[in-house]
Amino acid sequence: MTQWKRDFMWAVSTIIVGVAGFIYAGTLKPGTVKYKVAQPGPYLQLWMAILGLLGVALLVKTLIKKPQEKMPVVFHKTAVFTLVSLFIYAWSMKYIGFVISTTLFTTAALWFYSWKAGKFNDAQGVLLKGKALVLRALLYVVIAVGLSLATYVLFRDVLGSNLPKFNLSQYIRL
Repeated sequence: MTQWKRDFMWAVSTIIVGVAGFIYAGTLKPGTVKYKVAQPGPYLQLWMAILGLLGVALLVKTLIKKPQEKMPVVFHKTAVFTLVSLFIYAWSMKYIGFVISTTLFTTAALWFYSWKAGKFNDAQGVLLKGKALVLRALLYVVIAVGLSLATYVLFRDVLGSNLPKFNLSQYIRL
């Protein structure tokens, strides 16, 4: 695929996502955040506007320059994993809360990308075994828990935002 065709598709996709996200953000409730720009709607609208403008910039550049170089495939298994896991993460947050879903997502992402980068291999490139493998996997779980809790504290205490919480009683009727 030539670069201009790839860039054109990305530009149009980016513009569509930016416009759709901007419209959707207008439907969000204000919430309890004290700073208007940190409320869900305006915050998302800001990022979607930036995304849309970047798409327009890419589209203009692509149509003016029309680069003809051959480009490697962009949408591969890693991209599919990223998109699917992001959708699952966003969907699951409503049901299992921010901390649990963020920890699971971050752990899965750290494991996957570390595996792809060879971080689960020893110096000779052989997959770690036994205790070494478990310790490496646990390290990534600890990092994921730390990142999730730090993000939760930042949004809750610093920005005053309400994040989804897990409530077991909504699933169990006693």
